[in-house]
Formats: sequence, C-alpha cells, structure tokens
Amino acid sequence: METKIQQRTKHPFRKTARLILLLGIIFLLSAGSIMAQVVVDNTSSAASTAGSSITLSHTTGSGSDRLLLVGVSNKERDVTSVTYNGVAMTFLGKEMSVKNAYTHIYYM
Repeated sequence: METKIQQRTKHPFRKTARLILLLGIIFLLSAGSIMAQVVVDNTSSAASTAGSSITLSHTTGSGSDRLLLVGVSNKERDVTSVTYNGVAMTFLGKEMSVKNAYTHIYYM
C-alpha cells in the first residue's frame, strides 16, 4: 500500500504581498499625522475710497514654510503691484464678480 502526502505549494510572493499591503495600510492610517497642518496666524484689512495706493500694517508669525496671501478687491482701478516689507509679491490671478468688481490675489 502506498501513501501519498500532498504538500501545499508555498507561494514565495504571498508573504511579500501581505507585507506590502500591511505597510500600505499603516501608511494610509498615519498620513494625517505626517502631513503639515495649515494654520491662519493673523488677518488684517483696510479700506480706501480714493488715491492710488493703500498702506496696511500686518504682522506675520515666525516659522518655516509660511505663505502670505493678499487679496485686493477694487471696482474702479486695476491693481498693478503689492509689496510686503518692501518686497514685491507674486501675482496669482484676478477674478471679476457679477457686479464688475475685480479681486486680485498676490502671494509670497
């Protein structure tokens, strides 16, 4: 009488695939704590009815990886430049509202 023993063939990639899947799940679950949080540290506003320029005092926080956004709404004149502490800011774009007022966005 002959006895046959069947062995399950091991798949060499099955263990690797499980490990990759486990690492992917861990990465996805921890992604929220890895990414930086966006924080608004200060806002300022000013208004003017006449003149070609406006000056606004604004204090920014300290730290790295900061972004300063300036939005200017104007109905009668086009905004040609915005500076912060004497440094020209970069123009991002402008959008016209339904009442023909433009909003200009600058950043640094």
